[in-house]
Amino acid sequence: MTEGEVDLKHCFKIINHRKIFIIGGTVLFMVIAAVIVSIVSPVYQVSSMLKIGTIYLPPKSTRSDAQLLEPVKLLAGVIDSGAPLKKAWKKLRGDTAHTGKMEAETFYKEEFPLIEISCYNREPQFGFELLTEVVKTILDQHNRKYESNQRALNTLIGNLQKMIKANEKAIAAQTQHLQEIHKISNEGKEDIGVFKDDLEKVDPSTISPIELLFFQSSSLNEGTFIAQLNQVQADLQVSIEENYEKIASFQVSIVNMENRLALSTATEIISPAVVPKYPLRPKKKLIVVIAGFMGLILTTFYVLFREYLRD
Repeated sequence: MTEGEVDLKHCFKIINHRKIFIIGGTVLFMVIAAVIVSIVSPVYQVSSMLKIGTIYLPPKSTRSDAQLLEPVKLLAGVIDSGAPLKKAWKKLRGDTAHTGKMEAETFYKEEFPLIEISCYNREPQFGFELLTEVVKTILDQHNRKYESNQRALNTLIGNLQKMIKANEKAIAAQTQHLQEIHKISNEGKEDIGVFKDDLEKVDPSTISPIELLFFQSSSLNEGTFIAQLNQVQADLQVSIEENYEKIASFQVSIVNMENRLALSTATEIISPAVVPKYPLRPKKKLIVVIAGFMGLILTTFYVLFREYLRD
């Protein structure tokens, strides 16, 4: 061999010669790793996914019509702060010296805001109970806001329906009044017509000027009265049309409110929490395999390096 070259056959002979040592070292590394991971307390992960609900505020609100029951980033920040975990721990265990942690991850699926909440704890059942309590608290808070919004919209719909009924009653009363005035007006016109015919038949020479003036004045007053009735009819007709327009506007508003009710959604659980069967960490099998691989590499290197020093 020239300087710097490696004789692979010689290396394999050395490895084969010291294979018992290499195998023993590899097994020793695996045993040590197995002992260590058996001592370390396992950590279990429990997760649940929620779809955040959306509410629609009444029209002409000072804020945006569509609103999440709670912004997902804000909710994630609250969960990451540990406050919900601390509160749940105190409720279930009676103290605040909690261990483990809780994290949240937010993302969107088909434009729906989703949040995945994960609880890490050494006790799988208790971790499940902690996460369940936190999720229940979130759902209760969101449901109160959702139901309040639903009640507000339904109240507005009820008020609009009452206003429609009031306007319908007003239209009915105005229509009846209009018919009565129309009848009186027609009768007055007929009386004026008869009165004029009778007046034309009267010989002016047979009545005094005062009586003639009286008849003319009566005819004029009757005409003025008819004109006033016509004005009242016109005003009633305008008022009836305005009430019909109000009813149409109220009906449009009711449809709008009903659409907002239909589009509003409550926060719901997409993926419920389950008690984990296997720990998240440590990965015992993986650690033992990696330890065995490292043991194999190190013992092989040690054997070859020792042989190199001897040469």
